[in-house]
Parts: sequence; C-alpha cells; structure tokens
Amino acid sequence: MNSVANTCGLSEESLKSSLLTDGYYSVRRYYVDLFWLRTIQRVGHGCRVLDLGGKKDNKRGYFHIEKVRPDLAVQYVNIDEKTNPDFLCSVYDLKIGSESYDAVMLSEVLEHLDQPEKALSEAFRVLKPGGNLLICTPFLFHKHADPDDFGRYTDSWYRVKLSRLGFTSVHVENQGRLWSVLAMYCKLLSGIFRGLDSKPWKKKIACRLVNIGFRALWKIEGSGFLDDNGIVKGATTGYGVVAVKGIVE
Repeated sequence: MNSVANTCGLSEESLKSSLLTDGYYSVRRYYVDLFWLRTIQRVGHGCRVLDLGGKKDNKRGYFHIEKVRPDLAVQYVNIDEKTNPDFLCSVYDLKIGSESYDAVMLSEVLEHLDQPEKALSEAFRVLKPGGNLLICTPFLFHKHADPDDFGRYTDSWYRVKLSRLGFTSVHVENQGRLWSVLAMYCKLLSGIFRGLDSKPWKKKIACRLVNIGFRALWKIEGSGFLDDNGIVKGATTGYGVVAVKGIVE
C-alpha cells in the first residue's frame, strides 16, 4: 500500500469525534468516510481516478477526495448534468477508452443500479492492469431512492462477481457489526424526533433517550463484546471492497 500524506488534517479520531458531537452525522456516513480515508492511500501519487456516480460539489460527509488527496487527477461520471460531471453518461456505457485509469471508485452507488454487474464490467474495462476498484455500499440500511434503490449485496456476492470479471485479491470488509446497526438507527430516530410537530419537552426527552441508547451501543461496538457470535458479526451497516484488476502476462 502506498503511503501518501493527508493534507487536510482529516483523521480517524476527528471522524469519531464528529460522530459523537454532530447530530446530523450518521453512523453509516462515518463508516463511508473512514473507508475512503483509509483506502485512498492505496492509490499512488498523481494517479488518475474515476468516480462513477459521484459529485464534484455538495459532497456528503467529511471525506472530500480533492482535499485529502489533491495530488490525484479525479474525474466524475454522472447522468445528472447538474452535478457538472466530466463525463455525462451512463455507468453502463462509459464514453472512455479502455485501461485509462489507475483507480475506479463507486461510493454508495451500486445499490441504485438495476444492472450492477454491467457497471462493474465497465469499471474493469477502463481500469489499467493492476489498477484498484474501490467500492463502498450499504447493507442493513433503509431503502433510499436516488432515484431508485434496487438491492443489497453480501460479501460473498462481491467475491464471486468480481473474481468472475477478472479481478484478483478481492478483499471485503464489514463496516461495523450489529451494535453499529442499532446505534445507526438510534441516531436516525433522534433526527426523526427533532422534526416531530409535538411539544418541545416531549421531543427533548425522546431525543435524550435515543441518544443515550446510541452512545451505549457505540461503546459496545468498540468493546469486542460477542465478537464471535454469528448474528452479531453477520449484521453490518455495509461493506467496503477493494479489488485489483489482474495483469495478463
């Protein structure tokens, strides 16, 4: 793995602090930001990166690739012209030459595609041999349309599908366990309660109760409690995937 300096000061510690102090920063977004903060270090200095479905501006969360890795040449693909993409086209039919990029990113995108395997095939095509495919997707997360929501995929799905396409060294990580999933929904409930049209004291009590639950569950997540239990470790907010395009000799 390459070691490239993070120039904006974003760290795992600052993300954890934000999760505990920012009422609008979700557990899921924390894991997404953490994955990209760690994984983008795999990409070498000055490399070309293609973000499929991402946005140049109005990004969610605290991880902004241009701030963390300003040395990278990042380009965007999107079907929404309002996002000002470099390539206004479908991820199923990229108007890009083969073997053009050192890394391809898919951040919280695959679940919104009705043909995810076709998008992965295109990602494989535009990657240089030895290039990195980097994916982050939710698993135990509520349906959210952008504009549609088609599916959730397990770690086995990623290993099988990516290996068949020709990717090697496919690594899939769980992003949290059962405690993170429960903590995530406690925090989401707090946001729902804040928006209720009810007496202020009722909202305050409800928010305080779910916040206590969130903090307790988050503490359990970091304690290693029931680490080996199948249900606990089988429940996760999502997956982070790193795969390398094989080099044909």
